[in-house]
Amino acid sequence: MLERGNGAQVVIGQDDDNTDNPKIQPPGTAANQSLNNTDVISSGAGNDVLIGLLGSDVMQGQADQDILVGGTEQFTPPNSDVMFGGTGNDTSIWAPGDGSDAFMGDDGGRDAQVFGVIDRNANNVPTRSKAYSEFPSGVPTAEVTGSPGFCTLERIGAANSLNYDYLVRFFVRSTGDLGVNAGLEDT
Repeated sequence: MLERGNGAQVVIGQDDDNTDNPKIQPPGTAANQSLNNTDVISSGAGNDVLIGLLGSDVMQGQADQDILVGGTEQFTPPNSDVMFGGTGNDTSIWAPGDGSDAFMGDDGGRDAQVFGVIDRNANNVPTRSKAYSEFPSGVPTAEVTGSPGFCTLERIGAANSLNYDYLVRFFVRSTGDLGVNAGLEDT
């Protein structure tokens, strides 16, 4: 688990839980002993940016304002990230190809879900805008106007078997086919 101290910071998943890591996949082991690049990331107090990269990640924001980015590129098999915002005003950024994710905000703040294509550098790490006083390391940027699809938002209420408030369905613009779902709670 990646866990950082207090203060504003950027925490990026290591994607090292895979068959190329000899600690995870001992030599001579035939079955896949890895979690396929899964990261467990927790922030500390402060305005943090958590980036999961590949794999099905679990992210936990803590106090203050956190930005959570589950995935950054299409991954086979598709990943499914679970993100918890924590207290404060938290934001999850989801891009087409990130897989079916769940974002649970916290009723102690105003949380938001952004749907857009995340800007990335050559190493697939989200690029960040200039620093702000709240986020001295910058915030991830996303293109929301040129998306290859569209979303529908359905309020399903808390009294359902999924325990989400909203279900977002992302459809591929060129075909109209359902791509993925995202569950939102306290968002």
